Amino acid sequence: MSTTGKYTTPRREERYAVRVPITLKVGNKISKLYSSDVSFRGLFICTDDPPVLRQLISIEAKLPPDEVEFRSHGMSVYVLRPEQDAKRLPGVGVQFYAQSESERRKWERFVTHVRQNPPELPPDAIDSVKRQYPRFDARFEVHPRDLNELEVLYSRDISAGGMFLDTDLRLDPGKILSLTIYHPITRQAFTIDSIVKRRSDSPPQGLGVQFTNLDAMRLEKFQEFVKEGLEKLEELDVEIDSD
Repeated sequence: MSTTGKYTTPRREERYAVRVPITLKVGNKISKLYSSDVSFRGLFICTDDPPVLRQLISIEAKLPPDEVEFRSHGMSVYVLRPEQDAKRLPGVGVQFYAQSESERRKWERFVTHVRQNPPELPPDAIDSVKRQYPRFDARFEVHPRDLNELEVLYSRDISAGGMFLDTDLRLDPGKILSLTIYHPITRQAFTIDSIVKRRSDSPPQGLGVQFTNLDAMRLEKFQEFVKEGLEKLEELDVEIDSD
């Protein structure tokens, strides 16, 4: 069930506040998210981990009022990260791209419905979306030097559900962290949410963290993330000169 309401902005198109579940696919990464507003040419999707600017993406949704199946390609034309503006909802503005005529008609019927039938928007409707994407107390980047280090990270830390971060940052247990792991070959990123479980002030100094969003599906996605590098190497098919 979605909640809708209307508001205007200085943008070229009028936008309508609407909370609809969205499945966002960027490469092999699939995320279950929510919209915060829509227009006839696109929408804004709430996420603390938005794709980069000008990234081609795919979205799926069931559009009110009849839960019509909708699929479309799009491009990220506006990105707002949590650290850029603490007062605004982070996420990505999507403009539809290479959209089929049938999907375009579905979307236009949906936006027209929202425009013509704007019920009272509950005061906390969009705030409830915000609460699903808490501000992180800190962000860490993990850069394995090669595939061996990435595989060790997977087998030793990821599979165990937590890891130790070598850092002098003093964070108390309970603080929320975002870890971004960068693939040494593909340069793609995999984000894992975590929470501080313990802090060590004596050598080795750092934080013991527990992963909070690594279910069986996410573990499988991380496995695919690791294997992508092996496939890339096989695709290169490089002949090494003896010199």
